[in-house]
Amino acid sequence: MGFSFTQLSPFLMAIAGTVIFWLIARVVFSRQSFDLGRGSYVGGLPQLGALFALLGLTGIGNFSTQFFALVTTACFLALVGLLDDLKRITGSQMMLLILLLNALYSYHIGLKPEQVINATAWCGLIFVCLKIAALVYEMPFILTATSALTILIYFTRENRHIESLLLTWALLAWAIVFLFYSSSGKRALTGSSGLAATALLIGSVSFFENTGRLMLFAMLIPSMVIGFPVVLLSVLLIGSYFGNRKKTLS
Repeated sequence: MGFSFTQLSPFLMAIAGTVIFWLIARVVFSRQSFDLGRGSYVGGLPQLGALFALLGLTGIGNFSTQFFALVTTACFLALVGLLDDLKRITGSQMMLLILLLNALYSYHIGLKPEQVINATAWCGLIFVCLKIAALVYEMPFILTATSALTILIYFTRENRHIESLLLTWALLAWAIVFLFYSSSGKRALTGSSGLAATALLIGSVSFFENTGRLMLFAMLIPSMVIGFPVVLLSVLLIGSYFGNRKKTLS
């Protein structure tokens, strides 16, 4: 079966929402001071823009109450992250609020008590890994795009819920937009605000599908964050070894 342009419309709509909310963020935060390095701060607004654009494209009445709970929780998480980025709360307070919001969301969508604990810890782990990855500017975008593409490939072989598919398109859209922007040498800073919202969206795909397989795909982010430094160090050591050996032989 062929691939039509209409199948790409959610992705294109998510890109449009990302860009529009990105521009809004640059205006809103233009007078605020953030100690996050070089670049313009956009927070979690681009991620929320992708979600709102998909809501408008598909129609609000076509979504479940779980999806609306997700969007609401993502907004609160972006706000908590913003408070951390502004240094209005400490890192410990931010983490506590993030875990609390994720727990409330997990409970609201009907997960069992033990599942609530697992889901809360899972989203918290993804957030921490994204924060670590953010030490290299492009890394959170690369990890998010890789995970989203992997999940989309999985969706071509398995039945999926519309919410899961749209969430994945939203994740891929904002990651691609920021990667493209960074290729010009400029930076858009998402901070804790954007990463907190992103962690929830990644974790929620497996919640909507109610399958452990997608959790394995989402493990790409923690595993790559942990494995990337090891791989990089190994490459440097091997390169150094062969470099020194070449000098010795010459």
